[in-house]
Amino acid sequence: AMMWPATKTEAVASGVKYFKTGKPCKRGHVAERLVSTGVCAECNRASSRKHANSDRHRAHARKAWETKKHDPDWREEDRKRTREGLAEDRKRRPAYWRARAQARRAQMLDATPRWLTEEQQAAIVAVFEDAASRDTPHHADHRIPLNHPDVCGLHVPWNIQVLTKRDNLRKGNKFDGTHENYGWRVLQEGLEPPTPSLRMKCATSCATGATRGVV
Repeated sequence: AMMWPATKTEAVASGVKYFKTGKPCKRGHVAERLVSTGVCAECNRASSRKHANSDRHRAHARKAWETKKHDPDWREEDRKRTREGLAEDRKRRPAYWRARAQARRAQMLDATPRWLTEEQQAAIVAVFEDAASRDTPHHADHRIPLNHPDVCGLHVPWNIQVLTKRDNLRKGNKFDGTHENYGWRVLQEGLEPPTPSLRMKCATSCATGATRGVV
């Protein structure tokens, strides 16, 4: 775990955002405290969640987003803040992020069929190497997601594609019922939605597991 300074003065001198006294706050949390306010981080997160769930906050956030989302400078600054926030959270909660990574590896193992040949396994590695070798950030993405309420895609070569990092984050675990699974692009890029017959055919194949090439 991250070792935070014991006092606010030491934290300011070190240039970090948190310090940890080891004493419980008024709600009993023994957690790090914010240098800016001295508030317990756990209390701060609980307050932020409560505030974020209010109708007034949602309306204000929607209005602010509509204003800012078309400003390229703001979007770049927002991405920078997000990256810095994630980097800091990984330092603050290393066990949590290790657990996430292990869960993802286990999920991929569960979705890897035993009947895959050595050539197909090598093809999977090649896709990941291709994504890592691009000049700009790219991800190896599962067309049909491994983690979805209605379907679990397979960790096989024909279900893996290379997407830009931005497109992969936009796609998330969305699934439109087709193997191509491009429904997430429809609203953003003006593409035609998949036909009902193709959607039904793929959904049926996924449900029965009859066609390896589909999932």
